Amino acid sequence: MWLFLAAQLLHALELALAGQWLAAPAVLGIAAACAWLWRRAGRDSTTTPRRLLLTADGRMHVLTVAGEVEEVTLHPASLRLGRWLLLLFAMRRGRFRVLLGPDNLEAAQLAGLQRRLGAMECRPEAVLYGSERRAGRAARPSPHA
Repeated sequence: MWLFLAAQLLHALELALAGQWLAAPAVLGIAAACAWLWRRAGRDSTTTPRRLLLTADGRMHVLTVAGEVEEVTLHPASLRLGRWLLLLFAMRRGRFRVLLGPDNLEAAQLAGLQRRLGAMECRPEAVLYGSERRAGRAARPSPHA
């Protein structure tokens, strides 16, 4: 990373010495943006979820990259997509998504998650934005009925 930034700074200096007054600040801006993105990515990496932990009593936890264990809740917007599950988890630091299926989870754990997802109350406002406002309106009869 530092070698890449140093090369960009040297290139910007070369452009400035050659009289390229428009290109030199552009290269410096790109170097600054890259440094900011790398710094930002490194700061959040310790809170990134690494592994989903399922307990025998039905609770779910997440092991983060930093080694912390945090309890998570399954969001109602989670979906069953054939044999796969697209799960949305809410945790203290925000939300994250996990795609689980027969290729990356044991059959017993996958079946338990599918049962839990099937037992959840499915509300339209969990999936469709703004549907809780429409739910109060009277339903119109279908003209095709």
